[in-house]
Amino acid sequence: MRNYLLQRVVLVLPTVLGTLTLVFFFVRLVPGDVVMARLAQAGRVRPE
Repeated sequence: MRNYLLQRVVLVLPTVLGTLTLVFFFVRLVPGDVVMARLAQAGRVRPE
Protein backbone atom coordinates (compact mmCIF):
# COMPACT_ATOMS: atom_id res chain seq x y z
CA MET A 1 0.00 0.00 0.00
CA ARG A 2 2.84 2.37 0.82
CA ASN A 3 4.48 1.79 -2.58
CA TYR A 4 1.18 2.48 -4.33
CA LEU A 5 0.71 5.80 -2.54
CA LEU A 6 4.31 6.81 -3.20
CA GLN A 7 3.91 5.97 -6.88
CA ARG A 8 0.72 8.03 -7.12
CA VAL A 9 2.31 11.03 -5.41
CA VAL A 10 5.34 10.86 -7.71
CA LEU A 11 3.14 10.61 -10.82
CA VAL A 12 0.91 13.53 -9.83
CA LEU A 13 3.80 16.01 -10.03
CA PRO A 14 4.44 15.73 -13.80
CA THR A 15 0.69 15.67 -14.42
CA VAL A 16 0.14 18.93 -12.55
CA LEU A 17 3.20 20.58 -14.12
CA GLY A 18 2.12 19.49 -17.60
CA THR A 19 -1.41 20.78 -17.07
CA LEU A 20 -0.17 24.11 -15.75
CA THR A 21 2.19 24.47 -18.71
CA LEU A 22 -0.56 23.75 -21.24
CA VAL A 23 -2.98 26.17 -19.62
CA PHE A 24 -0.30 28.87 -19.49
CA PHE A 25 0.48 28.53 -23.20
CA PHE A 26 -3.20 28.37 -24.22
CA VAL A 27 -3.90 31.57 -22.29
CA ARG A 28 -0.92 33.25 -23.96
CA LEU A 29 -2.03 32.11 -27.44
CA VAL A 30 -5.48 33.68 -27.21
CA PRO A 31 -5.41 37.13 -28.80
CA GLY A 32 -6.46 40.16 -26.81
CA ASP A 33 -6.69 40.96 -23.16
CA VAL A 34 -9.35 39.61 -20.82
CA VAL A 35 -9.69 42.91 -18.94
CA MET A 36 -10.09 44.94 -22.12
CA ALA A 37 -12.68 42.50 -23.45
CA ARG A 38 -14.71 42.81 -20.23
CA LEU A 39 -14.53 46.59 -20.29
CA ALA A 40 -15.57 46.63 -23.95
CA GLN A 41 -18.61 44.47 -23.10
CA ALA A 42 -19.58 46.92 -20.39
CA GLY A 43 -19.26 49.79 -22.88
CA ARG A 44 -16.51 51.53 -20.91
CA VAL A 45 -13.81 51.37 -23.56
CA ARG A 46 -13.77 50.97 -27.30
CA PRO A 47 -12.28 47.73 -28.61
CA GLU A 48 -9.18 48.25 -30.73
